[in-house]
Amino acid sequence: MAKKVLEKSELESAFTRKRIENEEGKVTYVSECNFCAKHLKCETKYNLSRHLIIKHKEQAEEYGLGLDSEHEAVSAAGEVYKKVGKITIRMDKDLFISCLVQWVAEGLPINFFSKICVNRILHPLEDALKINHVNRHNIQQHIEAVEQKLVKCIIDEIKNRMVCIKADIASRKGRCILGVNLQIIVRGKVVVRTLAMVERFGRNTAENVYNEILKVLEKFKIQINQVYSITTDNGSNFVKASRLLREAQQKCLECPADMSSGNISEKDDSEEEFEEEVKEMFDQREQLRVADQDLVNDAENPEPELIDFSDDQSVVVEAEDELPVITQPHLTGIRCAAHDIQLSVNDILKKRSLANFLAKVRKLVKILTSQPYVNSFNMNKTRKKPFLDGETRWGSAHLMVQRILDEKQFILSMLSTDLLKDFSDKFWTMVDRFVYVTKPLYLLTKRIQEETLICGTMYLYRKECCLELEEMEDPLSAQLYEALQKRQHMWFQNPAFLSAIYVDPRLSDFEPPILSTEQKATAVEHLMKTWKHIRTSQGTEEPTEKPSTSASTNVTNLSRVEKLLMTHRQTRPSDSSDMEKRLKRISLDLSLPLNADVLIFWEKRKREDKELSELALTALQTPCTQVSVERSFNGLSQILTKSRMKLGTVPLEQILFIKSNKDLLESSYLPFEVKKEET
Repeated sequence: MAKKVLEKSELESAFTRKRIENEEGKVTYVSECNFCAKHLKCETKYNLSRHLIIKHKEQAEEYGLGLDSEHEAVSAAGEVYKKVGKITIRMDKDLFISCLVQWVAEGLPINFFSKICVNRILHPLEDALKINHVNRHNIQQHIEAVEQKLVKCIIDEIKNRMVCIKADIASRKGRCILGVNLQIIVRGKVVVRTLAMVERFGRNTAENVYNEILKVLEKFKIQINQVYSITTDNGSNFVKASRLLREAQQKCLECPADMSSGNISEKDDSEEEFEEEVKEMFDQREQLRVADQDLVNDAENPEPELIDFSDDQSVVVEAEDELPVITQPHLTGIRCAAHDIQLSVNDILKKRSLANFLAKVRKLVKILTSQPYVNSFNMNKTRKKPFLDGETRWGSAHLMVQRILDEKQFILSMLSTDLLKDFSDKFWTMVDRFVYVTKPLYLLTKRIQEETLICGTMYLYRKECCLELEEMEDPLSAQLYEALQKRQHMWFQNPAFLSAIYVDPRLSDFEPPILSTEQKATAVEHLMKTWKHIRTSQGTEEPTEKPSTSASTNVTNLSRVEKLLMTHRQTRPSDSSDMEKRLKRISLDLSLPLNADVLIFWEKRKREDKELSELALTALQTPCTQVSVERSFNGLSQILTKSRMKLGTVPLEQILFIKSNKDLLESSYLPFEVKKEET
């Protein structure tokens, strides 16, 4: 059996010992390989033998170096490990690649795949699957392949659908990220997808944010007319960016040839004049179209004996192919409800009396978290240590005061006499009152952070909180109630929110009604506008009721008049007045209990009225918060760890995108196409 290691004297013909002197005059001796001229500083017989086995296998065999099959084996990487047995497992190449990419998305550094202990596990699997060994370089190709496949899945999922988007910007560890999410309803469930996590380097002006959103829409092949709403915070840049998107949609409606997304600069006076001329042209065109239609209607009433059924049917088909001329955009900007509540509460907490109270609470917390009081909390594991609140989240102030109230007796037992005078019974009475009054608002803040929250549910949560504040009959609760009511008007001035409330049957039994007569009219008008956009995007007008097979096979038993009526029923398009009537009957005919699932309700009603159900679901998918974008930002701190702080822009965006859409990756079977390595 061949020996694994030769004596040093037996390797003299393969290596030459050389003397090397550096610039400082320091002399070192190395062994130079006669085959590759590599210098080996460690001249032990094990290192020299290992070099021949790894780099020069043919020459190593001539020297009698090889594998000892009875005891040890040398891997392709030159690492020695004990011989192991064989096992049989079920594994798929695409699943294997997907799991490796998810490892990186969950926080593992890319150089993790260069570790020997990892390769000892992965290399046998990669050899069995006949794929290249994964390392820190080609793992980026796998990440790119997974990202492209996820993009394709999302494109297929939202094809020809009205979508709602959410956008926000956050900074974590010195990196500024713009997050864009998408929300739709699929089979009675709210589905949220992350479209992009874009790293920003310039100023986050409204125009820059607007252009970035357009690039994201173009990447996912989303036409500007497919965007139903955009949810942002109250930042002036996002408010203006929403207005620019609406203006872009208006321009696309007036100039259908310019449907592709593109960068649009601010409008000058000449452009505004041109738009006014275009509007007048479209108004004239609409008047001519109505006049022509009157002539067609007059021509469709000749003498009864001259009726031609085929000609009559062809006229109906021409009217069906004529889509409505739409000149008003439906895109609506929505303010984040969570941010709205934050601002409402902050308006009250900034008042002098409450600001002084919270400052005194923070003073007590700082005392308790310093020596010697902090040791008492550390030694007693049953006690929870107080903490300071955060400036950007008012809920942390409630939790801070709640913590010292929970530990009141323990705190009083530790404080000195002087501190007990400062934090008297009056202070603790205010602590108890503050926690009691702000608890409904804290619960509301937690409730509206549901990722799949819809506008109707948000209104019910908000209504429950307001009713509870009214029952308290406390001056502070009255102030908080007024703050909530003060900002409520902007919701009821938003047509998208009014439409979502209008099509929610759970809210139809309130007395007095939630929506006034004018607000209902606004909601119906917005829904009709949206319905026309849906028909236009589909490119055809589907009939409201499709004829059944039995009806079409029994026409031989009907009279000629009944045949004519049946023909008109089957080919008659959905009339606007008919859809408007169906919308107006929603508040009169439909009612659901508060615990009912309104999305499932409309999903089941597709069998009865598909168009109305799809329109209602489009309105209900309007997101009232941008919480999902905030959650995507939380993954940034998990990815930018100490070992990955210098991660490039492209890998960072790809990893964030994959991590944010991990539910889609885990629930779908995705065959990946990975570029082959160049040899």
